[in-house]
Amino acid sequence: MLNKREWSQEDDDVLAMMVMDAIRVGKTSEVYTSIAAELDITNPDIVRKRARELMLPNVRLNRQALGALWERTPLPDLSKEVLRVEAERGVFGSDLHEPYLNRELFYEFLDDCQGADLAAIVGDLTQSDAFSKFASRGQEVDNVKATTELVMQDVDLVLQAAERLLLIPGNHDFFLTRATDGALAPFALIEAWAKEKYGERVIFSKFPFAYVMVGGQKWMLHHPDTYRVTPGSVARDFASIYESNIACGHSHITSETVSKSGKYAVDIGGLVDERLIPYRHYTDRPYGKWSPGWLMVDSKGHTLRNRANANEGHVVN
Repeated sequence: MLNKREWSQEDDDVLAMMVMDAIRVGKTSEVYTSIAAELDITNPDIVRKRARELMLPNVRLNRQALGALWERTPLPDLSKEVLRVEAERGVFGSDLHEPYLNRELFYEFLDDCQGADLAAIVGDLTQSDAFSKFASRGQEVDNVKATTELVMQDVDLVLQAAERLLLIPGNHDFFLTRATDGALAPFALIEAWAKEKYGERVIFSKFPFAYVMVGGQKWMLHHPDTYRVTPGSVARDFASIYESNIACGHSHITSETVSKSGKYAVDIGGLVDERLIPYRHYTDRPYGKWSPGWLMVDSKGHTLRNRANANEGHVVN
């Protein structure tokens, strides 16, 4: 019988896929018993414990990933409601976390956006971390007006380089909205401002993901609410579930792997400066050192910009 010290990567992959499949089809009863049988483990509690160690999503997290943001609402009909955008060349970044954006990295991102017909920010335009469970006690609240204006400036700069900009919400973009019961909603303010100023040049997704067809390739841009310590595992699972190439924000690392069905699964890093983030739990574990970056896609293929050494001078708060 396997125990927690004998788990292989293949075992973890089987566990992750069976959990995600069970949640996706709504058959979560006895799921750990079924996985135990598949892996020849006699005690399902061992599987359950390993699932927690891997931070696999529970039913609530999966509902969020499928589009029911923050509320227990019916899941959307993905065939009708998920945003679909077409482009010839796309440049996809994520995780600005204003006011903690790495400006130097952002200017490099803008250089790659030059001439692209679509740029995207895949979640977490703002930080709002004082309203997160990871906030330190007494942590200062970011100036909402100043932070929102910084994002507006970022949008201006991207649209000087690219023809269109796709903005996808992330978990941080709703911390303040939930905490104030909707009274303060930075993402909605940015949307209203951008639509008035730029019209159809700015595209907003109401879900934390959108499909993009780039040069004949289908990509899902996704900001999941799920985090695991194994690089690439979240992206790989979603690539299998949706049968699509996938570019994920949220993890703050760059990695590339392939799903069992042959779809590309890419963590696109992000543009936040890790030295400035005041996370209470931000130590070498479980988060490790972040590796910022972004993804470029065209008809010839894709390129992942890995800027792993961009945030030198690691600071632990």
